[in-house]
Amino acid sequence: MTTNARVPDAQGRRNRTPAWRRWLSRFRWFSFRVFLVLLFLVWWFVLRIEERPSWPPLPDAVTAAQARAESTIHILMFSMTPGEVADSVVDVLVGRAEGGVEIRMVVDRYGAKVYDESQPLFDRLQAAGVKVVVNDIFPVDRDGPLGSGKIDWWQDELGNADHRKMLVIDGEIGWIGGAGFEDHFADGRYHDTFARMTGDILRQMQLVFLTSFHVLGGPAPEDGTLERYFPEPDDRGTIPATLLHNVPDGFVPGTQAIGEIIDSAHERLDILNPYLTDPGMLDRVIDAGQRGVDVTVVVPGTASNVPPARDALQHNYARLSDASVGVFEYDAVMHAKVIVADDTVIIGTINLDAWALYRNHEIAVLIDDPAVAQEARNVLLDDALSRSAPAESEDGIWNDVQNWFWDKLVYFL
Repeated sequence: MTTNARVPDAQGRRNRTPAWRRWLSRFRWFSFRVFLVLLFLVWWFVLRIEERPSWPPLPDAVTAAQARAESTIHILMFSMTPGEVADSVVDVLVGRAEGGVEIRMVVDRYGAKVYDESQPLFDRLQAAGVKVVVNDIFPVDRDGPLGSGKIDWWQDELGNADHRKMLVIDGEIGWIGGAGFEDHFADGRYHDTFARMTGDILRQMQLVFLTSFHVLGGPAPEDGTLERYFPEPDDRGTIPATLLHNVPDGFVPGTQAIGEIIDSAHERLDILNPYLTDPGMLDRVIDAGQRGVDVTVVVPGTASNVPPARDALQHNYARLSDASVGVFEYDAVMHAKVIVADDTVIIGTINLDAWALYRNHEIAVLIDDPAVAQEARNVLLDDALSRSAPAESEDGIWNDVQNWFWDKLVYFL
């Protein structure tokens, strides 16, 4: 006996699928595509590492002698939070502003907590006439004076912190270093350093500040002239010094100069840094040890303010030890960024991680002088070593796995 049965075709099965399931399937597929696009955009505009030839300076690069205050205070500052230090700084700035001093500030929205806990500080500064512009690492990016900026439709600051700390006073005295206006830099919890600068290099520093202030929408001087911000120094100085200014999108002379002085070290290399996680820099340090350079590295111990960075470095302790690199852990947060390679010193804001080396706005000064290099070792290195102990990896399988895990994620640290 033969029977005829109808085999449901694909269209029939589809017609019996509830409409809400079909819409859910389409929505999931659409959401997945959007997610992939967003991941690509985040990588391209925020996480992608780009490096253009930026060091040494080109023959036509701007030098100090090409640039030209009366009473002015110009501040680049990443971090500023309420406390004794910030409150006292604001008191001084308000007093000087009320006395007629021109004061301008470039701050980072995240680091300075501009719209959060630090807002009362900035309200006081603005009320006194201090001109403030903000680097908006998070959306929405606005350019112009704090509180009245307009949306920058390019959103070109997103993902790029302004990590710089620099002060220029009257165009004649300046400081570059790694500390912010926060209490933990003054009460012993963090170890950091600043270098006081005079001479021709002040005109380079002033140029960097005014350019940054302008790019972020800061108002131009009322008279439209800049000459008074670049006074001829009474003493131009005799110590060779170069300003290193990292800018996102691959213009990283600071990164390339650091790599060069590590690679060219012949006798001694000393490094103070909180986050030594970049694989390229780690390889350079290890290569220096393997070719016989006396290498000393001082990093935070258990007090590190970024434990994943410490864990990632711990994963490389064995490699460093095998290369005869002496690694020491400081008993508080080692936050200084100092490199002394033979007779060359670099001091500034550049951490040895992917963000500082390739993504952030950073600044440092390179000084090429044997006496300064020896002074840096006497004052900075010896003091740090007096409070440090030889580094040792923590025992245990869990610790090894944890260190390995963070070492694989250093691209994001």
